[in-house]
Amino acid sequence: MSPLADDREQALWCSLDELSTSDSLKERFFREFPKEASIWAGLETEQSRREFLKLMGASFALAGIASCTKMPAEKIFPFTAEQSERLGYEKLFFASSSSFNGYAKGILVESHQGRPTKIEGNALHPASLGATDIFSQAEILSLYDPMRSKGVLHLGEISTWAAFEQQIASLSKEWQENLGEGVRILTNTVTSPTLANGLQSFLKQFARAKWHTYDVINSDFVAKGANMAFDQDLRPLYRFEQASVIVSLDADFLGPNKAQQAYARAFVERRKITNKDSMGRASFNRLYMVDSSVSLTGSCADHRIILKPSQMLGFALLLAKTLGLKNLKEPPAWTKVHQKEINAIASDLLNNMSRCIVLAGDQQPPAVHVVTHAINDYLQNHGKTVIFIAPPEANKMMQAESLKDLIKDLSEGKVSTLVMLGTNPMYASPEIFGFAKNVAKAKLKIHFGLYENETSYLCEWHLPESHFLETFGDAKAFDGTVSLIQPLIAPLNDSRSASELLAILRGDAQTSSYKLLKNYWEEQGMSKAALEKAIHDGLIENVPSPSIKVRLRENWFSQIQGLEKSDGLEISFKPDPTIWDGRYANNGWLQELPKPILQLTWDNAALLSPHTAKKLAIDDEDRIELRIKDRKVEAPALVIPGHPDDAITVYFGYGRTRATQTGINRGFDAYKLFDGESYFSKNIKIRKQNAKWELARTHVHYRMEDRQIVRRGDLKEYLKSPQSIVANQVKKSSLLKNRLDARYAWAMVIDLTSCIGCNTCTIACQAENNIPIVGKAQVQNAREMHWIRVDRYYEGKSENPKTFFQPVPCMHCETAPCEVVCPTAATNHSREGINQMVYNRCVGTRYCSNNCPYKVRRFNFLHYADSKTRNFRLMYNPSVTVRS
Repeated sequence: MSPLADDREQALWCSLDELSTSDSLKERFFREFPKEASIWAGLETEQSRREFLKLMGASFALAGIASCTKMPAEKIFPFTAEQSERLGYEKLFFASSSSFNGYAKGILVESHQGRPTKIEGNALHPASLGATDIFSQAEILSLYDPMRSKGVLHLGEISTWAAFEQQIASLSKEWQENLGEGVRILTNTVTSPTLANGLQSFLKQFARAKWHTYDVINSDFVAKGANMAFDQDLRPLYRFEQASVIVSLDADFLGPNKAQQAYARAFVERRKITNKDSMGRASFNRLYMVDSSVSLTGSCADHRIILKPSQMLGFALLLAKTLGLKNLKEPPAWTKVHQKEINAIASDLLNNMSRCIVLAGDQQPPAVHVVTHAINDYLQNHGKTVIFIAPPEANKMMQAESLKDLIKDLSEGKVSTLVMLGTNPMYASPEIFGFAKNVAKAKLKIHFGLYENETSYLCEWHLPESHFLETFGDAKAFDGTVSLIQPLIAPLNDSRSASELLAILRGDAQTSSYKLLKNYWEEQGMSKAALEKAIHDGLIENVPSPSIKVRLRENWFSQIQGLEKSDGLEISFKPDPTIWDGRYANNGWLQELPKPILQLTWDNAALLSPHTAKKLAIDDEDRIELRIKDRKVEAPALVIPGHPDDAITVYFGYGRTRATQTGINRGFDAYKLFDGESYFSKNIKIRKQNAKWELARTHVHYRMEDRQIVRRGDLKEYLKSPQSIVANQVKKSSLLKNRLDARYAWAMVIDLTSCIGCNTCTIACQAENNIPIVGKAQVQNAREMHWIRVDRYYEGKSENPKTFFQPVPCMHCETAPCEVVCPTAATNHSREGINQMVYNRCVGTRYCSNNCPYKVRRFNFLHYADSKTRNFRLMYNPSVTVRS
């Protein structure tokens, strides 16, 4: 059993409003339906219609794309084939790989008559194991986005690839003479062997050129921590399936990351009641989360401790000292506040030596990583639950240093040609680095990407990039597994892949992405048959990078710095849970997807704890000024239960100034405050403004008449009485006849022990069922169209409550209460026992919605989707009909 006592309180709640004593707030919160959902005023104005149509661009306005599709010219290899569901209809699956922050995730792409329409996980791939994440699911919308770059632009005017190739040919003569002096290439994180080979070939051909890499969310601190601990450039991998005890120091391994599916699957497998110890008793893993904000991992933890960001190192040192590690500095006095919890954690770890994991978040300072490496070494975890591999990244430079070196060369006038591949440093880099001030000093600037953006606006050339579903390629997964990418459709626009662009820069404009991939792997000794099998499977076997034995430096503790106490406010910077660093800001599905825990859409916010908000007299949606020295932004405040006191969390990814209508001018730009040296700062100042910033949140939109269908309990309760977990379930007799005589009975079971609240089911349902987005204003009116939502419940005091997730899909009830109240029999039971809708019978009474105990009925209040235009059908799943 857990060494820390559980002091849970039984009442569940969803919002701080629910705990309020205000009658007006209670009235608003406990309404069965939000009041705004019943108001039609203003919806038919010309202004609102124009705004709505702008927002819907990426959801259905597919103008500019050919109404027929073309398959890739090269042979592609279907993974599986299914029998037609209807005459003349064929569905095929193809293995490929999506990319998240540069790292591959194996996918299977569903294709209808040459049109990719849905993405699933590839069970053969170690980074997906048959599952996907929200970003992979939403790539279908990005593929068909009509706002993607359609053609070459030169000085803002429409041009051609031939014109670009002509200029490169003339420049190439100059580069050959001076060996590429002044040529710089900037990319995001690259793990692709073929692309890396193209870059290295270019650098070999032009020896004085340089390749720089930068992503805001990178592995710099992980690499520095490994170097400080082992004198080697390594990346740790964690075997959660072998760990009985896990201590996470701000590592959100269940949240969005390059290994989310693999880590979540391994972690959840050890939560199953079927796991037994050597005595045949139920054996769960145990998770201790030390959180500097709110996170999915913290929400799923057995025990959660909240700290200000600057306190994480002191906590780690006290844990190390309590475990018995020698030669450590005396931890600061303030850490003694947590001595009781640390004693319990240390005891648990010592009782599970070589069967536990201590890990630090990627954005934690290198010193925290060093301490966790030392603890794992002391606990004999290395080589068992923690292994190390060579970095999958092709460019081994520290990314922040790489970008600063480029900016230094720009400022000194050393850059003649700057080529930027798929990156947006004008926006997604710390403003204090000065890229915007110095980029104009480059004589020729070339931008290559899916969209025009803040960076392309400053460049002489903008070149359209092919979506990964339109090109061949490869990439490495988090564990080094080489993954293959194959297209399902010929490029919808006049675009190229990054490898094809590099071939142009090297003077080979006619080489296709397939030839580049084939030539590279043939040079590595791979036969044609082996390559075709790898393309078919989506990976080169299932062979990760080999593990590397490590030896801890004897004087590792001498490098620990940064233990100064902070009494003031602190701010931490994190990637946004749905649009990451801003690269997904143009994706309407992800903008409208409620952020886990926050349930916030279409915006970012400054997150504060209830205690800090009360002390500063700040309420939800208050506009506040955040200032660090001379850098400042204005942001909406959002009060979040379980957030550390005297700390603020902000997400990257918003405040875009040059994006599509979906992503532009939403939220605030946190990069203006970020210094690029640390992901938290102690120098934050807050000033409340006399204004409000309206936010669109979904957490209180639909009340289920106090039907709290989430069930929760701990292992002790389960072992004592399994039925006790559902004992408080409300039992009411039904007025309807029991349908036990039905020929069929359909059911879907959701294992709440396994649900981590990631919202992937919501975005997958949207992709599968042709569900449109509705825009921020309509979400504020409680008209979001998601057919499955993930409700979030709290239990306990607001300072640090427990969190529970409850997915609520369309229920298809056996004795559906919506059916008996419909005056037109629009909602009814099929012959197979499924609750269904006959759309052309519905007259919009909404009786069914009123009578639905789960509040999962959705109505198209406006013309959200247009099914009449032929081009719209490219993205649609033909098996699903949605009334417009």
